[in-house]
Amino acid sequence: MKRTSLTLRVVVLASLWLTTALGAVGFAVLQVFEASALRQFDSRLEAELVLLAVAVSRSPGDPSVRMTSPDFARVYSGLYWQAERLPPGGETTELYGSRSLWDHRFVHKKTDSGILRGTLRGPDAQSVRALCQRVRGLDGSVWDLVVAADHATLAEELRQVREGLIRSGILLAVLLLAAAVLLIRVALNPLRQLRSTLQEIHRSDGEHLPGAFPAEVAPLVDDLNAVLSKNRRMRERGRIQAANLAHALKTPAAVLQNEIDRARQGNELDLDLATQSVTRISDAASRHLSVVSAGVEDIPEHETHDAVPLLAGIVQAVQRLFQDKAFALSAPPAFPLGVNPADQQEIFGNLIENAGKWAAKDVAVGFRLDAFQAVLTVDDDGPGIPEDARARIVGPGVRLDETRSGSGLGLSIVSDLVAQYGGQLAFETGPLGGLRATVRLPVRVRKA
Repeated sequence: MKRTSLTLRVVVLASLWLTTALGAVGFAVLQVFEASALRQFDSRLEAELVLLAVAVSRSPGDPSVRMTSPDFARVYSGLYWQAERLPPGGETTELYGSRSLWDHRFVHKKTDSGILRGTLRGPDAQSVRALCQRVRGLDGSVWDLVVAADHATLAEELRQVREGLIRSGILLAVLLLAAAVLLIRVALNPLRQLRSTLQEIHRSDGEHLPGAFPAEVAPLVDDLNAVLSKNRRMRERGRIQAANLAHALKTPAAVLQNEIDRARQGNELDLDLATQSVTRISDAASRHLSVVSAGVEDIPEHETHDAVPLLAGIVQAVQRLFQDKAFALSAPPAFPLGVNPADQQEIFGNLIENAGKWAAKDVAVGFRLDAFQAVLTVDDDGPGIPEDARARIVGPGVRLDETRSGSGLGLSIVSDLVAQYGGQLAFETGPLGGLRATVRLPVRVRKA
């Protein structure tokens, strides 16, 4: 999959947005400036028009004596005036103009309705901005006045402003993009820290992500910690799968070997028990080898399995191994339990076989419901375990009596599985005088 940079995405989107936004703002500013510049341009022309109107009103002769601006005296200077006098008696029209006009004459509309604004052709064939007005002199004459200025002056001002806006916009865009990149790097720093922490955990085989993260990243960190915790549990369980598999095969293999030995001695072979032992061996091997993470994660919510037939089968099989001892089972006719059948075999089988190994004569197995918990008790009349040693016997490979055979993994497996299902494993002195092992497992309620 092609990787794309978050920073690059933000920079591209920010560039598009800034280009659009700054372009729109620049256009609006330029429009406002153009309108303002045009108003100022017209204000200057209006001032000159007022002077020209005063000149023709008070001095019916040539108004040039009052229009003394240097720009009016320079040919093609860009500032012009023209006054056309219509005598009251209809005499010949008199035309006056600034020296800047040279021999040019403005042709314009004439009106009595105030000042007309527009564009006229100038003396140098250029476009000029013109203000036209008709006024009446004190002697009753009518004057058509024109004051005009070259558009080039206004266009030059607008060009300079436009170029200034473009340069300012480019500089502002660069600064804003740099600020955006800096902000993105600062904002993404927690993710870089998260990556560094994950790499450190990978190298050191850590269990969770330490440190405080921003509120936006904290949920991701919590989810990652949950994944790391689950992976750690699965990894720990996987590390002991080989030992667990060997231990799971031990009891059915022993039962099968016992039946073979009995058959060799001329006794009748219990085909049902042998078949059951082979099935248990096959199931255990298949399960441990294909699903190293087997446990509570594999049981769908509200799925249950009847534990009583399996428990009864285990008691019968272990009794064949210890034929000189009596086994008693007390259990309801059926009991749906939310524990994987293979894990049930591990829990029940290890505890019952352990009791049979240490019992003098009697082993009692009880299974009941107590306060929404499935309670399994396994009692024997053996020597028991000292109270100060009961906490140690669930450790992997721990054997309190080195003279007895065994790997020391059975109770460790039971403890691990019970913990996986949220249960408790406890040891105490039982009513038979030996050890009582008690397992409490939460009962899953089946949906209707």
